[in-house]
Amino acid sequence: MQADGKIIVGGAFTIFNGNLTNARRIVRLNTDGSQDAVFNTGTGFNSDVFSLKMSADGRFVYVGGKFTNFNGLVRLRGANLLCEVTPYVVLGGTLDAFTTCAGTPSETQSYTIAGANLTSDIVITAPTGFEISKTNATSGFASSQNLTPTSGNVAETTIYIRIASTATAGNYTDSELTHTATGATTQKAFLQGAVNNSAAPTVSIAPASITTVATTFTATVSNVPSGTITYNFKKDGVSQQNTTSNTWNATGLANGNVITCEISIAGGTCILSSSATSNSVNVSIGTGSIIYVRKDGNDANDGFTNTPTGAKLTLIGGVAAVPDGGTVVLNTGTYNENVTITGKGFSLQGVGNPIVQAINVNATGKTINLIGAVGISELLRMQAGDLLTNNYLSLLSNATQQGMVANLGGSIVGNVNVQRFVPTYAERTTVQGYNYFSSPVSGKTIAEFNDDVPLVLNPNYDFVVQYAGAFPNFYRYEESRVISSPPTFNVFEKGWESPSALSEALDVGRGYILNLNSGTVIDFFGALNNGNLSLPITRGNASNAGWNLVGNPYPSPIDFDALYALNSGQIDGYNYRRIATAPYSGTWAYYVQGAGTGTNSSTNEIALGQGFFVRKTNIGISNFSFTNAVRLTTYQNPQFYRTESTESQNINGLLKIQLAGKVLKDETIVYFRKKATEQFDNAFDAPKIQFNTGGAPNVFTHTSKQNFAINGLPELSKETLVPLRFIISEKGTFTFKMTEMKHFEGKPKIYLEDRQEGILHDILQKEYTFSTNLTYDSARFFLHFLPDLTAQKNQVNVSSQALLYPNPTDSEVSISLENEVRGNISIEITDLLGRVVAAQSMEKKEEKMKVNMSIEGLPKGIYLLKINGLNYTETKKIIKQ
Repeated sequence: MQADGKIIVGGAFTIFNGNLTNARRIVRLNTDGSQDAVFNTGTGFNSDVFSLKMSADGRFVYVGGKFTNFNGLVRLRGANLLCEVTPYVVLGGTLDAFTTCAGTPSETQSYTIAGANLTSDIVITAPTGFEISKTNATSGFASSQNLTPTSGNVAETTIYIRIASTATAGNYTDSELTHTATGATTQKAFLQGAVNNSAAPTVSIAPASITTVATTFTATVSNVPSGTITYNFKKDGVSQQNTTSNTWNATGLANGNVITCEISIAGGTCILSSSATSNSVNVSIGTGSIIYVRKDGNDANDGFTNTPTGAKLTLIGGVAAVPDGGTVVLNTGTYNENVTITGKGFSLQGVGNPIVQAINVNATGKTINLIGAVGISELLRMQAGDLLTNNYLSLLSNATQQGMVANLGGSIVGNVNVQRFVPTYAERTTVQGYNYFSSPVSGKTIAEFNDDVPLVLNPNYDFVVQYAGAFPNFYRYEESRVISSPPTFNVFEKGWESPSALSEALDVGRGYILNLNSGTVIDFFGALNNGNLSLPITRGNASNAGWNLVGNPYPSPIDFDALYALNSGQIDGYNYRRIATAPYSGTWAYYVQGAGTGTNSSTNEIALGQGFFVRKTNIGISNFSFTNAVRLTTYQNPQFYRTESTESQNINGLLKIQLAGKVLKDETIVYFRKKATEQFDNAFDAPKIQFNTGGAPNVFTHTSKQNFAINGLPELSKETLVPLRFIISEKGTFTFKMTEMKHFEGKPKIYLEDRQEGILHDILQKEYTFSTNLTYDSARFFLHFLPDLTAQKNQVNVSSQALLYPNPTDSEVSISLENEVRGNISIEITDLLGRVVAAQSMEKKEEKMKVNMSIEGLPKGIYLLKINGLNYTETKKIIKQ
């Protein structure tokens, strides 16, 4: 009997109360005598049950009997069944007392929560005066939070808690923080805290302005609570003095320096981490109103009108010298500088199209006004203030650099010219090829491409059914066409359509494909896209429906992992990147957010101006969203490909395998992670939808009747066999090579099995070259993954390193045994009734040993191979075919 009064009954019966379901020799009865349908035993035991015994903790029942099989699994006269189904919630961590001032939130603390066997959300309710967040320590706070289980479980989650800024003054004693879920015992935590009645302190600095290179600054604090005050004086955000003294003797000041002071208070009734209210001082050292900057260093005129002696040689020097409201005249040249503008506004006049590597605008309430052309080769970082472009700003692009914008604050007013260079890379064996684009500006038409590459449009051209009209070089993708197109044609080709006119709108967030030469620069001129954007995506009823050609809408790269998280539940977790190798062919790079890596150099970063395919998860229509949170804010220049659609803590092994021909190659990934299954997981797997063309080989794994470019499998805890398949366009010699291996525990063994040649090859040690007369082979190659069990937690036994191949077999099986066991070894092959059908004994003298055993005369079926040595036993399954 279980603790909840339910009774488990075993015996020789195969039916209970007229019910055949879950009644083969074992059932569980409710307290009213009815059968408990939750206790699901599948096909049950294949023979009689003699004994039952509950484990001490009540979670398992130990079953003994005459049986050899339970629910399709080999269980020789004994089995362990889980019978615990009670929902539960557990908390972790400790919380100290909170303290703060009235009107100011306290410092944030955190704890963890997890749950299992849940049938409802976990509801967390904060007591009066407190607030909680499941997002991070600074945002997402509310009086309650819900945690939704996945398959009945809530993984360990960090919860952040603090006293709210709205809390009234006073002491908070044993305030009750509750955690409830249906059927689970309510978990409580009791909070202690205090809110001081004084207002939060502020700090100001004197003198309020400075025009000399040296002075003494004094910080004054108002609303002073009890406790020790520390003063952190900063110049341009960099700490200069951090002590209990409220004065700082500053020297070496320059025009444009911004001085601030932050305070921290500890040890009293009101504890704050920082306060910096109304304490900014700008340094303004007198100088001329026009500053000239040039590269040659001469004091002569150098093409400028009335250039004075002492013109600056760097833009950094010019920005430091110019007064608020002045002008910097920037001469032609390339300025490999990272320039920060703070505390002032001025006009920037480019002469001769100068190029600047990076500009950081952090000038609250100020305006930078362009009155001549200036190009950015890497990064324009907008933190505060306004930038008026007057149509003079360009984000430049070439083979090594790509200008981008980080919109962190402030605004860019006016049009910008954004360039996108189409690179040449090793795989691109010809100049011409297809690339996918997306516009980083708004309010434009398709004609935006026409000034760089003459467009051929023909809306009557059908990509599937041959048509005699002009062959377009510019397409978009319409997902709904998949339904009406011929069902046997390639999935990606069904949805292509050519626009009808150059005047059609260039949709923000949509992708387009253009056939053009590498080395071409496409430019987009208009207002930069910024902030929250969206476009509708669809999925019809056809089996190959759901593909939507979208694009990066921002003037910066974006992170696909962040984009997937933003649209979780809307799209599958993978994307495909087409690498053009010829005008109308190419290979594919695959990326899965759950693996944190991809094949053929694919990463999570999607380049500026890049179009890419995503696949909608569910049938219907919904909005696909973009926000600034998915943008990269530091300089990056990811590869620009044709694209079709921090995980190490969750992954316990990843292997990348390359198949190479004479010139071209392909890769596939197998990895093991939490929550992955052997079936298709749209968050962790990338199916091999489209095969490479133009003579490139194809390699992929195959499980559960599905071809995978990236195959996420459950955590590696036992020997795992993965079929490896290839498709090639011509016969010849090819090579398998391990190109990446990471996240495995210890030193696993990974073998490539060639069943045609009867070879078991250590792919971690050396590449494997083979010849083939077949263009497709589904039964020749297999990957064997053997974990290093000695490196895994809570393992004390000898690591299991017996490898059988081939398996299945019709005649002979080879046993490769590699472990630290020495001495006499016996090997027996038995049928499922335990009868010995073959046996050998030998002495194992070295770490590695190989034994061949024949089962040629045995009937087809399943057999067990048992290896016995000193303090070592191992059992493997053999399939005779």
